[in-house]
Amino acid sequence: MTTSPSPEQNCCDRGGLVGGGSSLPHPGHCPAWCCDCIHHEFDPPGAITHKGSTIIATLYDEYGLLAELHIRAVYWDKPQSMIGTDPADLEVPFVEVRGPGSDDVHFDLSPVQARAIAAALLQAAETADRQLTVTPLALDSGSRTPGTGLPTSPA
Repeated sequence: MTTSPSPEQNCCDRGGLVGGGSSLPHPGHCPAWCCDCIHHEFDPPGAITHKGSTIIATLYDEYGLLAELHIRAVYWDKPQSMIGTDPADLEVPFVEVRGPGSDDVHFDLSPVQARAIAAALLQAAETADRQLTVTPLALDSGSRTPGTGLPTSPA
């Protein structure tokens, strides 16, 4: 007799167990990058949400405070009857970007969209770096370290 995970049950790790200590192995049908998945018994029945490792990127929010973005690969493996209910490029593994809280920013990107944003960020970073090395920005004469645009340390 095969035992299946309970509704909305998480798989703990690749070598590991389902449901925080039961004897069930991580399902063999999970993608190799899946380290956390949810098995849906009811909504929709038979669906599995596969999630890769989270990469945390820090950035500044609109108030200049450090904030986090959580980025990872996700795949909602849903029943055939549900295929076509989302954009086609989200019906396959995609990239999830979200803040750490449930009410924070949340974006789902196709791999093509994620690469386009990464390329745009790299281009903007190169432009910013180039500007700093060509003409250091200064609010007050001598208040910034040449070539970096960063404030000089106090004496």
